[in-house]
Amino acid sequence: MQQVDKSKRIREIENKIDTYFHSHRFMKLPRSMAIQYLLIAYEEANRLPFLLGKNIPTNESENLALIQNNKYSLTHSINWASKITKIVPEEIIKDIDGDIYTITGEFFYLALSYHGAVSAYTMWSRGVAEATLVNENTVQFKYSEEETRYDMLDMKVSVENEQKHSEGKNITDDKRMINAKIVIEKSVKQTGPYTITYSRKGIDCDEIIRIAHKKIKGQTIPPADWNFYNVTTENFEKFWSALISICWLHYFALYYAALNMGIKGGAVASTVIVYTKDNWIRQLSIWTGLSKQIILQVLEYHTYSIEHKKPDIVVTPFIFITEKHLALAPTLITTSNLGRNLLKHLANNYSDEYDRNSGVFADNMISEFCKSIKRKHFEIFPNLKIPDNKELPDIDICLLDERNQQVMLCEFKWTIPAAEPYEVFEKREREKKALDQLVLLKKYFRDNPTRISKVLNYNEKIKCDNMFFIGVLKNCVGTAFMFNKDIPIVEYSIFCKLLNESKSLEETVKCIRERKFLPKKNVDFEVKNLEYEIGKFKIIWEGCRQIISEN
Repeated sequence: MQQVDKSKRIREIENKIDTYFHSHRFMKLPRSMAIQYLLIAYEEANRLPFLLGKNIPTNESENLALIQNNKYSLTHSINWASKITKIVPEEIIKDIDGDIYTITGEFFYLALSYHGAVSAYTMWSRGVAEATLVNENTVQFKYSEEETRYDMLDMKVSVENEQKHSEGKNITDDKRMINAKIVIEKSVKQTGPYTITYSRKGIDCDEIIRIAHKKIKGQTIPPADWNFYNVTTENFEKFWSALISICWLHYFALYYAALNMGIKGGAVASTVIVYTKDNWIRQLSIWTGLSKQIILQVLEYHTYSIEHKKPDIVVTPFIFITEKHLALAPTLITTSNLGRNLLKHLANNYSDEYDRNSGVFADNMISEFCKSIKRKHFEIFPNLKIPDNKELPDIDICLLDERNQQVMLCEFKWTIPAAEPYEVFEKREREKKALDQLVLLKKYFRDNPTRISKVLNYNEKIKCDNMFFIGVLKNCVGTAFMFNKDIPIVEYSIFCKLLNESKSLEETVKCIRERKFLPKKNVDFEVKNLEYEIGKFKIIWEGCRQIISEN
């Protein structure tokens, strides 16, 4: 088969996979029912390994992968169901139909294969993966080893961030949570074959919210002086803390029903929280002390719509299942960075207002950097202006090792953490902007290297033979094709770690140029093929697994 025919067939398979997915028998369900069953399937996919004691993740990397994969499945499933299923008279599920539940589970796990196919085709289309037609219905995609190392780096940074945010925050050991758990468990009552009810009466919600507020500290929350349509960061934090608290208490009731009451299916029909919109507003207003108007506004930011740009149930976890009722899968709240999700949604759908506030992020990033770098073998100069030249950009950070005459000029860019393959490529715009500014600065100092002394207001002349220019992105490790040896792009936390661990700026420069910060194949990770079957089609794609040291 000629190469052009092979490429055409690879594209045909992509289209046929879409057709197969949206023609699945699950799509014949009425929309309200389909969405509720999908939310239940998502909750079950997260809790069953722990209830059954089987296939439990053995490390943080595997646990993160399980959580993320289930979110991918739910996102694709909800998007397809919202586009294709028909709206008929709506009702809230109070029982479970075994046949429908089976069809839903089949569709839900098929969506993970669909995500694998979407990821592979995205990388191929962007030129960072190769595609081979194995046979008429099978396509194998392959990364370069360098791209695989970036994938693994992304996983490593994500795990480290999760661990950092979780330290010292085991809520099950907190006396206040133990007392709340006892109150909830005493109130649990079975209301149907698969359903329960419970009461939060008698629980000090302020105490629980304080614990929840500690948990979200360190996440990607907006800076304190950020104000979005008169909704402040404090408002958002109160909302998130209340939401997490409500979800925790819901878990207590569900696990008690499943493990102590022997309720059929572990009260599976009650895994998703469903209230009227008015009830959600009323409860959240009581729990937060915020006005109902503020709660309504923040709730609307968190409510899913297929009309949104890039709709995503993970980013907007509330979803209407009837005209009046909003459903919430609690695991979307307790395993997600709500601040990151909020910012992603606002950036996509309220870009003008988001851009107005975005400068605060970079300023805070620079301030945080100056506080977090502990090494003393160089000086830090933040927010420098080029004298007598208004056309040139400011210098975010200049690092100077006077003894070794090493200068490092850094352009800082804050980005929202990427969760989808396409988001990594969207970061190229941020990268390009950083590079463009650094190119101008590099030319300026190359024409007259002694200019750096004037910029730094230094009496001594600094030799600029060792000037190094670098773009530093917060929350984005990038990909191999984003790396430029002349002006490299490095993720912020990695950059800070290299500076703190290196003995000199020169050592840091060498490490970055040679990409020594990347994980090593067969040392830090191993590669294995993942196979995704969708109908008669098969996608083969490389996956990474972290190698955990026994030491």
